[in-house]
Amino acid sequence: MARSKKETAVTTEATVAAPAKRTVTRKKVVFTLQFAGKELTITEMEELAVSAWMELTGGQKKDAKDIQLYAKPEDGMLYYVVNGTSGSVAL
Repeated sequence: MARSKKETAVTTEATVAAPAKRTVTRKKVVFTLQFAGKELTITEMEELAVSAWMELTGGQKKDAKDIQLYAKPEDGMLYYVVNGTSGSVAL
């Protein structure tokens, strides 16, 4: 018995499965800088830099999108570049 074109199209569409979704797992990395009896996490250093940047530029915390940190423990300084603006803050 021959099928009509409509029945064939419905059968073909029903057999095509949607691609499987991949879940992405991210690693959690904790970084702590220890020096001269002090301990600072990367989160604490980020907060120091963003606060200093906010004072310098008058920007808001939510506007700090691109953050680069450079810790120099021997000088007790944290150098930063936030959204292209550089500065420093004492550790």
